[in-house]
Amino acid sequence: MIDQAAKVLGDDVRSLGSSNEDVVRRKVYESLSRFWREQLGRKPVVVPVLMEV
Repeated sequence: MIDQAAKVLGDDVRSLGSSNEDVVRRKVYESLSRFWREQLGRKPVVVPVLMEV
């Protein structure tokens, strides 16, 4: 399931077209929350942490 979550997240972030941290953080939260809620039927706690490399 982790691989599926990574694929969904990657697709969603790539389609975003923005590098603004707040926008990316929000998209990560929404995407992973939706994925885990659909897979597990529960509302997950998602804490996006972005690191600059």
